[in-house]
Amino acid sequence: MNTTRYILLIFSFILVIGACSNDDEGDSVDEIALASGNYALIELNINPPQDINNDGNTTSNVLTELPCVTGNLNLRSDGNWIWTLTETSVTSITGGAFFLSCTSDITTRSGSWTISGNQVTLYDGASNFNFTKDADQLTIIEGDDLPGFDSMVFER
Repeated sequence: MNTTRYILLIFSFILVIGACSNDDEGDSVDEIALASGNYALIELNINPPQDINNDGNTTSNVLTELPCVTGNLNLRSDGNWIWTLTETSVTSITGGAFFLSCTSDITTRSGSWTISGNQVTLYDGASNFNFTKDADQLTIIEGDDLPGFDSMVFER
């Protein structure tokens, strides 16, 4: 059985290839003020749904069955961001079933961010991470099936 280690969000996402602009010309002070703040990870969605804790119920949201998964995203009003995420291990079992567990490692990333309308873009110096803002939630969609991740939702 091969065990593959995946780092939540950061290392499992398909990265956007292309040019990046770090200027803030399109960002109004109001947009930045409305989006700034501390966001907690409330959903880590997978496909297909799994019964991670063997309680007989499958779910797409890993956090409902694996409470050791945590994440935090801080969008600072100065245009910088930092996030911390629990690393997780994903092991293919058989027949589309996977075993997921937390590791003792925490990943930290940081960079600059911009907002235009409801689109929030985080840039870490190499890659863009594109979120959609809806009220106090930020959602990033990767769209991968296991052993990758489908989406993550952070809430302020």
